[in-house]
Amino acid sequence: MKKLFLPVFIFGVTLALPAQGNSDSLWSLWIDSRQADTVRLMAIQHLAWDLLYENPDSTFALAQQELALAKKINNRKWQAKALNVIASTYNLRGNYAAALETYLEALDAMTASADKRGVAAISNNIGLVYRNMG
Repeated sequence: MKKLFLPVFIFGVTLALPAQGNSDSLWSLWIDSRQADTVRLMAIQHLAWDLLYENPDSTFALAQQELALAKKINNRKWQAKALNVIASTYNLRGNYAAALETYLEALDAMTASADKRGVAAISNNIGLVYRNMG
């Protein structure tokens, strides 16, 4: 049993190391105000999605920061993306009413940005909420 533990442990550690480095580099991009706004928004978006299932509270906080910047620069597409993440945290926690309300707000913003793939993704997430509700 001890012989099996060491290789499994080493394998697990090597998988976790790149993820930490990726999170650190994404955070570095986000906090660097010299970066283009879209680069910063993309970084925090990826970071938020990476944390969704392990830490929805942090995901929610990151998405709120993303939403604030997207509103500041008046970018409806990024507002929709941030709202999609926020709604996903509600859905994951079982707060389906808040999830639906936020997904619908995201859908309006994404429709206004004319991003058909984004509209489809958010529409799918609305369907997942209804499935979760039974």
